[in-house]
Amino acid sequence: MAVIVISVIVVALVSDEVASRFRSMIYMPTTAAEWLQNLTMVYANLFPNEVAPRLAPATWALTVELFWYLLISLGLSVSRRVTMGWFAVSLVYAGWCLLTGQPSDYLYFSLLAGSLPFSVGAMIYHFKPQWSGRLTGREGPVLALSMALLVAVIGTRAAVQVLTGEDGFESWSLVLTTVPAALAVASLVQRPWSPLPKRVDVLAGDLSYPLYISHWVVGLGAAVVLGIPQPGLHANGIVLVALSLPLSLLLSWGIVTQIDHRVERMRKRIRAAAEAATA
Repeated sequence: MAVIVISVIVVALVSDEVASRFRSMIYMPTTAAEWLQNLTMVYANLFPNEVAPRLAPATWALTVELFWYLLISLGLSVSRRVTMGWFAVSLVYAGWCLLTGQPSDYLYFSLLAGSLPFSVGAMIYHFKPQWSGRLTGREGPVLALSMALLVAVIGTRAAVQVLTGEDGFESWSLVLTTVPAALAVASLVQRPWSPLPKRVDVLAGDLSYPLYISHWVVGLGAAVVLGIPQPGLHANGIVLVALSLPLSLLLSWGIVTQIDHRVERMRKRIRAAAEAATA
């Protein structure tokens, strides 16, 4: 919500024309439905990324997440058997997209695109007794393997794009990255590891989502100050990133320390009070 408020202020200051030139879907909502979707960050579309305006463009992903969280809360992953069925259906959908040549949007932006990664997460949860014993003592190598596989998939996609001039491997890469992601999650669930000190690691995790949500509006503000109308892979675009990244981190830090931490303390007090009343 803080990012939406900041976005409203920035867009009001720079104008809809300047904002939409920087990113086509950034402009001020004009109808009650548009305001409702932006304030709730729930976009009523099978492809939420196609909904405009979006004051914080990256919030389309929240719609996908909330959609699957709702289905999970309704019993989609209630048991191993149900989860295995869900996982099988997810594989069928991904296979259909690949074999019929559907646009990569079907495997990334669509509500249905979230089925495979969420079902994999549910499988990891339900089958932990089976894989945890096999991973014990091997967490490090498995994590290294997952990172190597991820680099291989990304490298292959980049090579195909350079050699052919087209991103023809994009859909396959989106599905194949599920494998190293699952391996990494399984190894880290079994034995948390980070090259960073714990406090730094926790802070990095706390900053990651605010950074993801806010980077476009920060980039818009920086672009107006620098006189760069559009982002892109050019000299001005690199300058824009260099300025936007520290500003985005600073904004994210402010959101985490001044809002998230206070809300979490409030939640703990309410939870403690409820538990005391129940006792």
